[in-house]
Amino acid sequence: MNENNKRAYRSLLYYAMILAKGNVGYCSSKLFISPADRDYIETTSAISYWLHNLAMYNYLDTWQDFDEEVFWKEYSYWESRFPEVFKSFKTEFEKELKSI
Repeated sequence: MNENNKRAYRSLLYYAMILAKGNVGYCSSKLFISPADRDYIETTSAISYWLHNLAMYNYLDTWQDFDEEVFWKEYSYWESRFPEVFKSFKTEFEKELKSI
């Protein structure tokens, strides 16, 4: 994988973490979890599940085994479940690639 793609993936990872932490502590002080809270928890879990391998490849800096096709297939799956959040990820990735 070329260095520009690596940089774009790293940017995507950072963007997703900022988005996921946006409401940190939001649910922790409540005794009961509302449907909105449950949606937030499910969305954050989906982001984590989708990006955990990307984080590993980034940490180890061993990108030769990273399968971009599988990564974006998984993205499509999660985007179909959580379109309001996931639609921005591909846009951010492509925007970063263009800016390099």
